Amino acid sequence: MSVNSKTLSTKIEEIFLGILRFFILITLGISLVGAGIFAYQGMKGSTARPLEYTSLQQPVTADAFIEDLKHDEQEKSTKDVPSADERSESSSKRVKPLEMQLDRQVATISEFLSTYDSSLNNAVAFKQGRREEAYELANSKSEVDLVAYAKGQADFFDKVFKDKNTIATVRQRVTQNSEYLGEFFKKTLAYYPDNIRAQRKAKEDFEAEERQRVIQEQAQATMWYYVAGGMFAAFLLVSLVLVLIKIERNLRVRTQGV
Repeated sequence: MSVNSKTLSTKIEEIFLGILRFFILITLGISLVGAGIFAYQGMKGSTARPLEYTSLQQPVTADAFIEDLKHDEQEKSTKDVPSADERSESSSKRVKPLEMQLDRQVATISEFLSTYDSSLNNAVAFKQGRREEAYELANSKSEVDLVAYAKGQADFFDKVFKDKNTIATVRQRVTQNSEYLGEFFKKTLAYYPDNIRAQRKAKEDFEAEERQRVIQEQAQATMWYYVAGGMFAAFLLVSLVLVLIKIERNLRVRTQGV
């Protein structure tokens, strides 16, 4: 009776140990796979880099401005003109192409205003203002970028101030409101630099968001490394338990054999 009871107890114990070993093996597999997955996530996060913004200095076209004018949308724009402290290094030979584009702007605007028996109050001050805008808003202070900005603005002025529909619209509204010509002139001058500023602001916002994203991903990568380390430690611990169980069973078999 006692032998049968001992045999039954041994079988139950073996069944229990078998089930325990099965769950231990599953736990080992999950721990090892999880450690690999979280380690991979940590590697991805730790190598995160900000994306490059490639949309700066898109061409500012006059079509949208003219369309706004047709619908008589009243917009007020302000601009912040920078100081001219950095102009002393520019020789007359170096800035000649820039001056040519500024002269284009003055000529186009003077021609437009002359149709309304008006003129620029101070052409020199006007050129200085556009020159300072170029130094502020061009991609760099190199001659190529300064001229590119001034040329873009000159092309914009050509399209707006020489557009027949625009001239007719302005003439009609000037007859209704004598102050409209000044309002239109200020609005037109502000449109091009304001669009460039908006593009630059979009670039700065994008880069700030990217920097924040990278910081968050790198911080999260550290957490993934901790989780992966914890799961690998669990793998080692469970492996040790499995080895101890195996040793215990072998010793039990040998004891019973004796």
